[in-house]
Amino acid sequence: MAYQTEAFAKLTGVSARTLRYYHERGLLVPQLAKNGYREYTSAEADRLQLILLYRSLEFTLTEIEKLLTLPHEQLLKTLEHQRVVLQQRQAELATNLAKLDATLANQKGELIMTDQAKFEQFKQDAIKENDRQYGAEVIDNYCLLLHRKVIIPALTAL
Repeated sequence: MAYQTEAFAKLTGVSARTLRYYHERGLLVPQLAKNGYREYTSAEADRLQLILLYRSLEFTLTEIEKLLTLPHEQLLKTLEHQRVVLQQRQAELATNLAKLDATLANQKGELIMTDQAKFEQFKQDAIKENDRQYGAEVIDNYCLLLHRKVIIPALTAL
């Protein structure tokens, strides 16, 4: 079955403007009817379903353009990687919810938090961020220091 733009928009819940934009970008290219109107078929419905899925997985439109052209194996690897990214975000959100719950309980008087406990999770977050941002540099510098202070003196002692 073929749908004109407005009917396809109603069917999919995607605005006609967005459909035209996806067409302009080459993401979703419908057939052109003899009268010049865009016609969307089941093939475009399948492709739009993938686009919407990838958008919900927080891929950008530029990334989606690439995803739609990837070989199957590469696509699977990319999606598996995105799954890991989303799991990490889920863990961060769970941590933030726990902090919020503890703060709410403390504010309601249901939980007495020590001053140290109020900031413990923030310290852990700062450590993780520093490790992410500077970890490789610290390891490189530590290895260089270890080499200078331990390995070189040991070799010269031989």
